[in-house]
Amino acid sequence: MRLAPTPAGRAVWRILRAAPFDAPHFRRQMPFANRYIADFTSHRAQIIIEIDGNTHELESVAEQARTAWLIAQGYPCCVSPTPKRQGRPLSRAP
Repeated sequence: MRLAPTPAGRAVWRILRAAPFDAPHFRRQMPFANRYIADFTSHRAQIIIEIDGNTHELESVAEQARTAWLIAQGYPCCVSPTPKRQGRPLSRAP
């Protein structure tokens, strides 16, 4: 579990807390069965959003097992690499 969110994680959290994304009620740093922690989870929508995909070794056996376990629990995972900001703030698309 991260003590402080990454800049990308903070930006995504601001977006998920605002309408219309507030309806699914996302939670941050959600533990699953004391095995895994998901960046953002919506129990209502049953989806997990992982940010900073570069920290998740997507090809590793452990990461594949984690993703398979979460999917088996009914939570598809969306993993996104950290966007390249190039001096521009992260925001919702216009």
